[in-house]
Amino acid sequence: MTKVIQIVQPFYKTRASGNWSDPTIWLLRRNDGMFYPAPSVPDSTDSVYIEQGHSIALTANQNCYNLNFYKDDAVTKVNTGAFTLGIYGTIRRYLGVAPGLYSGGGAGATTLQWLLGNFSFKGLTRTFDISQWISAYNLFGFNMSLDLTDNNQILTVYDPTGGNQASSFGGAFTINIGTLLIDSAQFRISQTSPQIANTDGTIVVNKNLKLTGTGLSLSGSKIKRTASTNIASITFNDGSLLEFMAAFTVSIIGAASFIYNGTASVKYDASMTCGNELVNNGSGTAIPYDLTVANGQVLNLGGKTVNIRGILNRDGSTGTVIGTLNQNHP
Repeated sequence: MTKVIQIVQPFYKTRASGNWSDPTIWLLRRNDGMFYPAPSVPDSTDSVYIEQGHSIALTANQNCYNLNFYKDDAVTKVNTGAFTLGIYGTIRRYLGVAPGLYSGGGAGATTLQWLLGNFSFKGLTRTFDISQWISAYNLFGFNMSLDLTDNNQILTVYDPTGGNQASSFGGAFTINIGTLLIDSAQFRISQTSPQIANTDGTIVVNKNLKLTGTGLSLSGSKIKRTASTNIASITFNDGSLLEFMAAFTVSIIGAASFIYNGTASVKYDASMTCGNELVNNGSGTAIPYDLTVANGQVLNLGGKTVNIRGILNRDGSTGTVIGTLNQNHP
């Protein structure tokens, strides 16, 4: 008779509220499926589960692999304070006994922020499936950054259901190292009532921000703004790229301030009419360096006068621009 032994992936879960750096608040599930007192705190290769009713605070910078927290809880799950939690995997909400069932959706406690402080996606290329963690209300008052291993790595924000938002940060999303690819997912950094701490947010791009998804737009399903709450600014620093990988609904692109520094440039991989990303709007300086229109595609400036400081790259000589384009603008 053959005996089947099930190997269970180890993970950490909380046994009480407390400080991340305190090993006594953690239990470690080993390969035998049993929980034992944790010999140390979780690190970048360890998945963690913040159980129902538990709240964890950081007293120093910490890391984990997957960050999982109990769905629709009545307490703040993780508060980093002035420190940063590095995440080498993804973020998920779950129901039941850890590891439970991954579950997004649902309003939850509509006046509570589940995550507070500073969180950073680190490590290698992977997909962030937001349908496994987000709710309709996006109660997250935190700053997020992208600090992958190198600029060849890509974090893809993806929603297979097409109906969820990535977050209401109420803070800043900074792309430092690597590329953020928003693929068929909504991506909000500010949101209206009933959320708290829903001040205008900012996005800072030091590398690449890519947008895709037929019929999606910067304000509908991408970088979100509404009639009552704006993104304060989107800043593209030297060497970065804003790339539209599919046609967007231009009429509702948000009136945010687009700021391009150094050689920050814009590329269109599909035919579309541009929005406010190419014009001076509010306090922004929407004058990119190079402008690229992919081979065989048409960029309609929509009656706007657009200035660039570098060159128009028609990417194979058949990319077309309709409208008034001034090059080498001071």
